[in-house]
Amino acid sequence: MNANSAIARLEMPATRMQPAAARGDRTAQDWLTEVRTAILELRRQSAQAPRSGGGFLESVGQGLALGAGFAVGEEIVDDLFDW
Repeated sequence: MNANSAIARLEMPATRMQPAAARGDRTAQDWLTEVRTAILELRRQSAQAPRSGGGFLESVGQGLALGAGFAVGEEIVDDLFDW
């Protein structure tokens, strides 16, 4: 289950608890607070999660970029110390 489906599953009971919480039911208010906190945490984690999904080709692309970065860095170091 991903974060979005977990959020969707938590929003339904939260919606059902709102009327009781609005009437002053302390237990409903407490549960609603807990559910909302969980939803907010899931949204925060989902927003911070790295976006991936390119699989093999994405990994190859990252590897090539990393290799190119090392090559450029090595060239700069060589230029600095090559009098």
